Amino acid sequence: MRVDGAIVVVEYADKRIAEGVGPMHCYVEAAKRMFWPIVSSTATTLSAFLPMLFWPGVPGEFMEMLPKTLIFVLSASLVVALVFLPVVGGVAGRISRAVDHASDRLRPLPWLLRALLVLAAGYGIFLGAMRLINPGYLFGGTAPEPGWAGSLIGGVLLVASVTLTTLFTDAAKWKRAPKMVRFGYRRKHFGRFTAMIAGNPVMPLVMVVGVLAMVATSFTLYGRNTYGTEFFAEVEPENLIVYVRARGNLPVEEKDAMVARVEAIVLDTKGVKNAVAFAGEGGLNQMTGGAGGPRDQIGQVQIEVSTYEDRPSTTETIKLFGLIPFDRQIVDQGYSGTAVVAELERRLADLPGIRSEVLEMAGGPASAKPVFLRLSGTDRAALTEAAEIARTKFENTPGLTHVKDTLPLPGIDWQLDVDVEAAGRYGTNVATIGGMVQLVTTGILLDTMRIESSDEEIEIRVRLPEEDRLLSTLDALKLRTSEGLVPLSNFVTRQPVPTLAQIDRVDMDRVFEVKAGVESGLLSMQEVVTDTDETGEKTDVTRKYAVLVELSEAEIAADLTGDIVKRANPGMFARVPPERHFDVVADLDSVRHAGLQALLDETDDIALVVVNATERIEVLTEWLETDPLPEGVAFEWTGDFADQAESQSFLMTAFAGALFLMFLILLAQFNSFYNAVLVLLVVVHSTAGVLVGMLVKQQPFSIIMTGTGIVALAGIVVDNNIVFIDTYQDSARYMPRLEAIIRTAEDRIRPVLLTTITTMAGLVPMMFGLSLDFINGGYALNAPTALWWKQLATAVVFGLGIATMLTLVFTPSMLALRVWISTGAYRSVKLLQALTLGRGSEAARDRALRRTAKRTMLDDMVWDFDSETEADEGEDAPEADELGAVLLESGLIFDEPEAAQDAFSVSGDGLNTDGKPLKAAE
Repeated sequence: MRVDGAIVVVEYADKRIAEGVGPMHCYVEAAKRMFWPIVSSTATTLSAFLPMLFWPGVPGEFMEMLPKTLIFVLSASLVVALVFLPVVGGVAGRISRAVDHASDRLRPLPWLLRALLVLAAGYGIFLGAMRLINPGYLFGGTAPEPGWAGSLIGGVLLVASVTLTTLFTDAAKWKRAPKMVRFGYRRKHFGRFTAMIAGNPVMPLVMVVGVLAMVATSFTLYGRNTYGTEFFAEVEPENLIVYVRARGNLPVEEKDAMVARVEAIVLDTKGVKNAVAFAGEGGLNQMTGGAGGPRDQIGQVQIEVSTYEDRPSTTETIKLFGLIPFDRQIVDQGYSGTAVVAELERRLADLPGIRSEVLEMAGGPASAKPVFLRLSGTDRAALTEAAEIARTKFENTPGLTHVKDTLPLPGIDWQLDVDVEAAGRYGTNVATIGGMVQLVTTGILLDTMRIESSDEEIEIRVRLPEEDRLLSTLDALKLRTSEGLVPLSNFVTRQPVPTLAQIDRVDMDRVFEVKAGVESGLLSMQEVVTDTDETGEKTDVTRKYAVLVELSEAEIAADLTGDIVKRANPGMFARVPPERHFDVVADLDSVRHAGLQALLDETDDIALVVVNATERIEVLTEWLETDPLPEGVAFEWTGDFADQAESQSFLMTAFAGALFLMFLILLAQFNSFYNAVLVLLVVVHSTAGVLVGMLVKQQPFSIIMTGTGIVALAGIVVDNNIVFIDTYQDSARYMPRLEAIIRTAEDRIRPVLLTTITTMAGLVPMMFGLSLDFINGGYALNAPTALWWKQLATAVVFGLGIATMLTLVFTPSMLALRVWISTGAYRSVKLLQALTLGRGSEAARDRALRRTAKRTMLDDMVWDFDSETEADEGEDAPEADELGAVLLESGLIFDEPEAAQDAFSVSGDGLNTDGKPLKAAE
């Protein structure tokens, strides 16, 4: 995007230089001619990113640097393209022209001498480079110049040698004889193609209908073969947290021992680089996306996965296009974050007496618990029942993992009841009894003190020895009173009561939450069937097939499909790598199975859907709409789903706002509603390319990354169309409009392809997840950090490719369609105008005149004259009195007929009285 304006200016100046105009004049003319188109195209691009500055929530904070960076960069590129570049281009052009003139002067020399000069200049390049790197070269390793002077001399020699090499190489070229100049304008190949499209009234309609059909087909195919929708790009985790869970009043030593057992397994797992363990309430709890740990955690182990560069790899030699051999490194996926998570879950599940949960640290705005259901109500019992029902449903729903809720943990507290009357009889009170109880628990506060090593006061407390800090001590503890030592049990009773847990409220309502993660690598098969209700009305119902069973090669060979169907539990999923063979078990109503590909080829109503958070929420929402929860309990989806809905709504609003701002800019630039709407149509149609890219790359639609790519694409697409239509409007002022369309297509194909190729080339490495190591050399594919931007790059690359085709085909067709409509090539349009606009309209009057003219015979055309005139043979010269009468009647020059006769008295040879030729026109 930064080079689009510069490409347009340089391309226009290069074309003018090829026509023989001076370079400085060409670049100045290019800056003047392309000033408003470049300003308008940059303004429209900025209009696309400007609404993104107001993106709300955490996603807005995560993505805010993208629009800010682009706004500053594009503003700077505008100044460079219109101010800096013309100056540099003009100076460089003059230098190039001077080099050409110097090479022309060297051409009379013998060719062998010119070739030797090229070799000498090339050797000068070598010497300059070596002196620049090693100033002591040619001098035994010790430079004769002090300090950096040797490198400076080498740099000057290098620049001078490169300039002389260019001069001598141009002089040594074989100069071909100039071709014969042919008369007339010769069209280029793309000009002939555009002439075929715009040169007749049928082809524009065909091309427009074809483009619309292609766009509609893209949307239809994507709707039937979608890979799902996700909030943010799912990337491989680089940091993990293992929560160690246990319930009970455990001492910290026992907690530490249990965490140590988990830590040992973690450190022994392949792919773990570092691990830090915390027992008790410790832990950093960073980058958890707001998920937090379970309430019954007793510790955690934070893990750093092996970086992508440090993972072992193997080298494989392959041939590019079957010809060029090169080595490709294949990184061991067993060390990836996803593999580490799977291995930890498998090994920790076998650890007796300890429950654990592996949480992936969030690398973006998404949280680790994407399925987040919030239940609210006023009845605590009903709310607790609803939370238990929802948790049970979550646990039985395929694809959901690590289900947890915020129900209060079971536990007891010991309640001490003091008999105040009995205590009074013994001469004591509640405060004294409370102090005795504190001796067993936290201790009695005596005073505070300050020490030099601490900024806070230190409490001084008195407590019983550690071996006596037991609950049973209260039964044997005696209190000194006026009556002597009296056991506390005489007036204090102890009983267990349920623990008073934490109470969560949102908008004054008590809430419980049920959360779950989503297992990756799963597919669901859905079939749309037509259902007829009791009234006979037909509706489309989505029937979801229950099982995708992965078959090994041995099972395929043994034909164990029937056994697998019997073993499969309806509703369960299996991991689905695309290169394996699968069998499908149908829904609960009928058990039917067949090969997956055969079943997909059998009917068009079956589609595979990727199992992700959005898809699982849709399934659970259908269940919640059947009212399974107790009365008085409301539900809502929060967390990622709420952020996703908010971001989706904002991006749609931002896209609409960007289109409106673009429309205003285009209207001011073109002064034409038709041309402004035409450019916006290309922007909307280019989103079909985004959907094609999602299908080709088999990517889900990311609300944040793909949505940002669509908004960015809207700003990029308009650039080529603005320059195209501006050139057409300029050419249409002095040539027929159809010819202007063809000439514009010929002139603009080069800058359009250049801007498109440069933008796509910059994003293609991101689209393929390619990371290049410019310092140490080498490359990596699908590194974790590269996966963040794949969906955005895919949207822009494929969308821009489709938009380029629309610019070079759809835009000329729409412009030609308008020309043919205005010339009356489509009479039905004129008839429609006459019928809708009324009899007084121009179209209706033209239609009436044509009908009258068809009914009028040639003999009926009679011209009425006031007086008869004689035939003018056109041979006799006009008389002076006739000229005078004409001038007198017009009111010009003369007032008297005599003056006219004197001035225009004619001789027989066509001369006036002065002997000058007669100018009858005057």
